[in-house]
Amino acid sequence: LVGALEIRDYIKQAPVREAVAAAKKEALIVNARATLRDMASAQMGFSSKATNRRYGTLRDLVDQWYLDKKFLAPIDGYSYKSTEATEVYFRIEAVPAEPGNPSFYINHSMVVHYLNGDPID
Repeated sequence: LVGALEIRDYIKQAPVREAVAAAKKEALIVNARATLRDMASAQMGFSSKATNRRYGTLRDLVDQWYLDKKFLAPIDGYSYKSTEATEVYFRIEAVPAEPGNPSFYINHSMVVHYLNGDPID
């Protein structure tokens, strides 16, 4: 009888568990987008101070103290990588650790996009 009651209570709590999981997923996504914006702001600072007026890789931004070194490792379920950094263009991607979460990128336009190119903001 106790086992049956525990199962019943577990089943009743399923919607709550699903809601918590969905909220956690959304929080990771929002945080990834905010992290990309922080990285893009660091790019603007770096390019304005760089002697050759170029954008930098994430490693450049960390080495010049525009970003903390924590940004070189995965953060809250997302990994970040510089895919391009030139005098006129940069692109940083956020790739999720969990399948099913969206991938994003930000570039010199300062707009976060889905990896397929659709803008979010």
